[in-house]
Amino acid sequence: MYYVYMGIVIFPALGYDIFCSFIEARYGVRVLANYIVFDMEWNQPLSRGRVYRTEDFALYGEIIQIGAVKLNENLEMVDKFDIIIRPHIYTKMKREIQELTSITDKDLESGVSFANAAAKFAVWCGEDSVLLSWGESDIDMLEDNCILHDMDYNWIPEWFDVQLMFDDQITQEDRRFSLDYACYMLNITGAQAHDALHDALAAAEVMKHLKVAEWIEEERRYRG
Repeated sequence: MYYVYMGIVIFPALGYDIFCSFIEARYGVRVLANYIVFDMEWNQPLSRGRVYRTEDFALYGEIIQIGAVKLNENLEMVDKFDIIIRPHIYTKMKREIQELTSITDKDLESGVSFANAAAKFAVWCGEDSVLLSWGESDIDMLEDNCILHDMDYNWIPEWFDVQLMFDDQITQEDRRFSLDYACYMLNITGAQAHDALHDALAAAEVMKHLKVAEWIEEERRYRG
């Protein structure tokens, strides 16, 4: 095995950690061990009047599926993650969500708890990884569900928005385009919408058309 970065072939006599240190020292760019591209599906209250609320919190969705793909620095897939979660508050599938996702009440019965799923996902992500998703809704929902279960969400890796990256580099219209549109524009076929794993796979395919590492470093500088 060897590593390729910016056209340079580096043999792993000193290991991947040394490779990362070399690139950071020479180019000032931090090399990531993994890109975690994730997507989620969530159930919703059966009506607006049934939104779960506390004094300072409102839950507009409860996660029922996490799907993710793990990519290496060359955007090659090295692993997949897919888990169904048994909801605690919105236990009955809303009809519209069931029609979109094909997830049924019976599927949810065999799901794991959110705490269990989050722990497995955190371990699977590993260290030195970043999260990427199509748009902001997934990361916001993940944090909200951690709050619901009184869980610290500092375990969530650094996050970046593939939807914003796509617009910055491809469409350049300062608009948020759907993942379906991005796949259509880039001639990516076989994507199945509204399944968390399939959506993560589709977003990962879009990333292959983008300068991901450069954009992440620019975004870090922008964030300060």
